[in-house]
Amino acid sequence: MIENGDLCGRSRSCYIPCTEETAQDFIEILDVYYSEISMYCGYLPTFSWVSKGNEVLLRFYSDENEDFKGFSASYRAIERRPPSEWELVFRAASGRERNAASKWLDESRGYNEGAKAAKSVTVGSLQTYKNRIVNEWENIGVRKVKIELYKSGNVLSAFIFEGIESSNLTDWFECENLIYAPYSNLYNCTDLVFKIDEEGFEIANELGSNGDNCTDADGLVWLDLQDVPDGSYTTCSYEDAAATTTRFFYSTLPEGTPTNTGTGMEYADVFTIWIQRDCDQHLIMNPSEPKFVESEDYGFANYPHFEYCDMYFTTDPLQHITFNFKDFIMQTDCELQRDYVVIEDVTSEYSDLFCGKQSDVEWTTTANNAILRFRTDASINYAGFQAEVVALSRNTEDCSSLLRSSFGNLTNLDYPDSPQYIRPQGCSTLVHAPPADRVVFSFNKFSFDFDIGPEFVIVDNFGNDLLVPLSGHLYPFSWTSASNELALWYYPQPYKSYLIYRSSYRRLVQPLPAGCLEFYDAEFSGFFDWPLLAMPTGSQNCFTIIRTHPVLNRRVTVTFSNLVLQLQECDAYLQVQDSTTSRNDKYCTTAQVSFTWTSDTNEAIIKFYHGPLPALHQVEAEYRSLQRVDPQWYQVFTEDSGHFWSPNYPNLYPNDIPVAEYLFHANAFQLVLIVFTDFGVEGPDVNGTCRNDYVRLYDLLDQRKDNYCNDQPPFGWCSSGNEVLVSLIVDKTAQKRGFYANYAFLPRPDPAACGGLFNSDSGEFSSPNYPRAYGNNQLCVYVFQVASDKRITLQFDQLVTQPDVKCEKDHLEVQDKITGRKNVYCGTVGVPLTWTSQGNVIVMTFISDLTDSAYSGFTGSYTISDREDTQTCIEEFMAQSGTIKSPRFPSDYYNNANCRYEITVDEGFAIQLTFVEFNLEPVNPTTTSCDFDYVEILDGNDVSQDKLCGSRGPFERRIISNKVTLIFSSDFISFYKGFVVNYEQVSLTTPPPSCDQVFTGTSGVFTSPNYPGNYPDNTECRIEINVADTLRVKITFTDFSLEGYPNCPYDYVKVTDIEEGIMEKYCGRIDGPIEWRSESHNVLVLFHSDDRTPSSGFTAIYETEPIPVGALSLSGCESGSLVETSAQFGQLISPNYPRPYSLNQNCRVRITLRPEKACLITFTEFALEAHPKCAYDYVELTSFPDGASERFCGTPFVPFTWRSTGNICEVHFNSDAFVPSQGYRGSFEAVEAVGRITVAPTTEAPTASECNQELSHKSGTFTTPNYPAKYPLNAKCSTRIRVPEGFLIQVSFRQFDVEDEPNCNWDYVEIVDNGAGGVKTKRFCGNFQQSFTHTSLSNDIEVKLVSDNYESKTGYFASYKAVSNIVNIG
Repeated sequence: MIENGDLCGRSRSCYIPCTEETAQDFIEILDVYYSEISMYCGYLPTFSWVSKGNEVLLRFYSDENEDFKGFSASYRAIERRPPSEWELVFRAASGRERNAASKWLDESRGYNEGAKAAKSVTVGSLQTYKNRIVNEWENIGVRKVKIELYKSGNVLSAFIFEGIESSNLTDWFECENLIYAPYSNLYNCTDLVFKIDEEGFEIANELGSNGDNCTDADGLVWLDLQDVPDGSYTTCSYEDAAATTTRFFYSTLPEGTPTNTGTGMEYADVFTIWIQRDCDQHLIMNPSEPKFVESEDYGFANYPHFEYCDMYFTTDPLQHITFNFKDFIMQTDCELQRDYVVIEDVTSEYSDLFCGKQSDVEWTTTANNAILRFRTDASINYAGFQAEVVALSRNTEDCSSLLRSSFGNLTNLDYPDSPQYIRPQGCSTLVHAPPADRVVFSFNKFSFDFDIGPEFVIVDNFGNDLLVPLSGHLYPFSWTSASNELALWYYPQPYKSYLIYRSSYRRLVQPLPAGCLEFYDAEFSGFFDWPLLAMPTGSQNCFTIIRTHPVLNRRVTVTFSNLVLQLQECDAYLQVQDSTTSRNDKYCTTAQVSFTWTSDTNEAIIKFYHGPLPALHQVEAEYRSLQRVDPQWYQVFTEDSGHFWSPNYPNLYPNDIPVAEYLFHANAFQLVLIVFTDFGVEGPDVNGTCRNDYVRLYDLLDQRKDNYCNDQPPFGWCSSGNEVLVSLIVDKTAQKRGFYANYAFLPRPDPAACGGLFNSDSGEFSSPNYPRAYGNNQLCVYVFQVASDKRITLQFDQLVTQPDVKCEKDHLEVQDKITGRKNVYCGTVGVPLTWTSQGNVIVMTFISDLTDSAYSGFTGSYTISDREDTQTCIEEFMAQSGTIKSPRFPSDYYNNANCRYEITVDEGFAIQLTFVEFNLEPVNPTTTSCDFDYVEILDGNDVSQDKLCGSRGPFERRIISNKVTLIFSSDFISFYKGFVVNYEQVSLTTPPPSCDQVFTGTSGVFTSPNYPGNYPDNTECRIEINVADTLRVKITFTDFSLEGYPNCPYDYVKVTDIEEGIMEKYCGRIDGPIEWRSESHNVLVLFHSDDRTPSSGFTAIYETEPIPVGALSLSGCESGSLVETSAQFGQLISPNYPRPYSLNQNCRVRITLRPEKACLITFTEFALEAHPKCAYDYVELTSFPDGASERFCGTPFVPFTWRSTGNICEVHFNSDAFVPSQGYRGSFEAVEAVGRITVAPTTEAPTASECNQELSHKSGTFTTPNYPAKYPLNAKCSTRIRVPEGFLIQVSFRQFDVEDEPNCNWDYVEIVDNGAGGVKTKRFCGNFQQSFTHTSLSNDIEVKLVSDNYESKTGYFASYKAVSNIVNIG
């Protein structure tokens, strides 16, 4: 920055040229050869300056007043080429021309530029030629000018002039500029006249000029182009020859011809003017005043060979330069650099070389200087180029940029916050791609609320929409440019608007040919076909871009028909891609069937690739748009099969979302089958119409829409095409459990061949060609779909195929897609054969191989009837023992079962039930009760003794009655194996099996009898734990539900440390885990129940830990606020531990060890008030002598350790005046000094930190990849945990920091319960200051991490452990 008086000051948008009179401090740049000076002062952004000559002088001036920062600059040399060959720019012939000089002076046009004969130096053509480039004389870099006169093609006379200083069509024709003439007396310019006017060209002395004195013997003339006189001036006698046509007179005498006699004066038949240029054209660009540049002869003829032209464009430092090429066609093959254009941004030194045919090219500089270089060789030439060049104001704000990388990310100023400060020029980002490419902006976040505006636009200069204004909360979207540049601009106003956006950009590889790019607005439906133009031999890329305006929040659906692709191996193909999500499909084969492709967002890019061989390719397409939903309620499925469910299933779906959508996209030759295994949605209105809450199934090919609501039995639905959109549409009132469904992509029936879709109430079907032979290599699919409350009966009147014992050759497969029941038939089958489904969809597949197929196949018909979905089964058992199984065991039991099993044994006896297998649907997570599938045990008085569900290992029940009834009930969901129970008659006096246990291992699990069922009355169990005498015992009750009463007199658990006499007694229902820790190695757990009010009991885990022997126990508050010790080991506790610590504590323990030792501190319990920076309550560990310290607070994962770097360490505990907590317990010991380390030791297995991993220990730890560094971008990681059957999985997230977003749509963690039908938790994201725990419904889960391509965090540190099934039954 340099001082500039009061003119520009410090303004970033003002530019006033500096002068010595107005500027106090300035720099001056002198182009030495041309004596041109430029001055600069004030505040200027980065800019460049280019000389015309080879030498520059830069001077810096400052006065005695203010000091400023000054300037910094770099320099480099740019190659200049020597002058080009002579170019003919004007030619006139005698014979018909009357006004040659006037045509030379006419600056409005050229003459006969496309006529080749008009450029001849012979008189063969009488046309006058003028190249209109001379009308831009000052800008075309004229170095020399030559006049030549010809007769019969031979040069008679020539004159050469210097042209560098000339600026118009006449001022070069001066004596001072004369370089060569065949007359020696012309080099002394005294009394000589060189003149061009409408009368002609003339070189004479003053007495001979214009024939003013034709009688004076001293009047001389050397050159006289004489147009036909109009009588307004005097002519000399020799000029009489020009009475009817222009004559070109020249003197044959060395001293010139006397005008009074005309002696020695002759005339030529052709007059020419030639110029020599160095192509260093320097064009000064004034702001917003465009100039047009073009190749020579553009618009009239092809450009010449051997062109070597450079054009220099410059403007003031606060402008930049934009080139817009409306037309561009040159020789192809840029790599060989035959004919091409190079544009260089002088300031950044970036350049692009382009050739061939280009369409809609835009090229913008970063600053104020550009060079265009045009080169041609001696081979083929073409029409060339034309460009509009304009200087526009630069945006110099810190939030503005010009990007030329192939991809990158864009965010708003101050992201992730809204802009905090105003930028007067706004913020702009221009993305530049190579001339043949296009630019794609993809926004995955956009929210712009404003009081005035809108003031956010995408700028697409060549698009149908020059400005694309954006506002509101928009779903992810993309925008593809029509040219190779795309820009966005917004005006930040912190107090009037709220703006947050996040976007990426990338290049779309060049269309070939260049114009093979079309845009369609899908807000209005339409049609297109391909090829859009005749496709020549050779690889071609054509793009069709179909989109809607982003603010409409709509998606695109394209229906393709009559797709013909004749080349194989994908040498020609059609590819469709969603611009934002990049989901895409490539089609390489002919598809005579119609199919659809639906985008996830607002824009789809369709690429047609024509291979290297000539062939006929074609397609016809129709496009339209559909409304989108919030992306958090949208899923797309492209795998061949899978599951999906309503939000929160099996809990109530939310009623604050208008629509949840599921898009199923199969390939062109498949259809979509959806089977709802559970369906419960709000019922219809009073007219029986589904208009409150309902599920809509939309076949995107035939546009069939079916709505379903209310409670439905399991049912299926088939599409006719390859895409289905399923929508759950809800109002603001009732909520229900929603639905759970399976889907599969099946081969699409080809009506032109065999098979088909049958959805009427009755009909007929047959094999191909029936009753003739069906033929080899047949694949026929018959899909029968009827109303959801109907079932289908097939009746075969004939079924004869190739005999085959295993039915592996020709065969017919019939499958009920609702229940999965399937039969395969082959050979000769007895008829009539009847096959009835339970559900409303049957898929029948007929296959023949390549061998013997001389069989007639099959024919039949189908009808429908009402469904009967309730499966009843009533059985009685009178023997003293027996076995009962659920229906279809070991296969999955069916839906809607209602079974009753009655067992009766002899009077005076009881019944012992032993469930050896038990696998039913889990409890309802909302009510924690067995609301779905269950087994209920009724005693002889039909009083319920227990109600069981879920999965568990073998267990027993004893019923004190000789009669027992088992009720088995299932709802709409199957997919569970069921149960096997053995029963036997036992004496009423026979004691139940002993429940006493002894444990000696380092860990174990124990439960109350019958857990999770009710424990028996009048029971006492002794569980003794006796481990090594160096260990103590920690017991954790993970579920606890006993009869409750003050002081626990009835049912209770008593835990005793046998050696130390420590005892605790528990009863009642206690939420959350209960922990108890002994001081010795021997523990007794006593469970007692009385004669009434049983409950589900308990499950517990015990673990062991070392006993600190002879250790000190220090808090630092024992004497004042500092305790010092040199002990080699000891315990550390917070004040009052294990009770909560007091407020306003400031305690220190300083440990001094031998010089070669270090402190190793291990915390086994830790719970302090949490704060992100541990500013409230904390433990600070410091190492001396270096003073390195770390603070800890909250509830980190324990155990964790800390190691000092020196032999002295200090433990500082501080609590403030608020919020006490439990405190901490730990130990210290002297270890060898190896440096300070803080680690969390592994438990049963090393900490797992891969992106995709499987864990099978009963406990362990795992983290996100790279933890505690940031997890990777674009990650899809899965940690699968499986523990033994009969256990659940408890996951505890000890540290958790994942990119935050209100709906967790960016980065998130979710847990999928694989063993419970794939039920998912809600998504977790953000920074959790407290640990949190999740307990599974099964023994098989996946913890999934999904991250996007922007910000990442440290992730999580988690532990897990197997716990007994803690579901509360009863």
